[in-house]
Amino acid sequence: MIIQETKMNKYHNIHYWLKKNYGKADKCENNDCKNKSTEYEWSLLKGKKYEKKRENFRMLCRSCHAKEDVTENTILKMKS
Repeated sequence: MIIQETKMNKYHNIHYWLKKNYGKADKCENNDCKNKSTEYEWSLLKGKKYEKKRENFRMLCRSCHAKEDVTENTILKMKS
């Protein structure tokens, strides 16, 4: 439980840092985006660590972000 809380704190702290230093995500940086969403989020790039480094993140629309996360989560569940 403590480990999970620590991970969540790190997650929230880094997302706060991103918004404070780079603003709210306002576009989708996925070249294959179908423009299905007008809401944007910061997304950790695959293979990168949660660190306060802008280059570890990109802005995605909610639709692209969900597709990326679902794919990763599905793979992890299959391995379990």
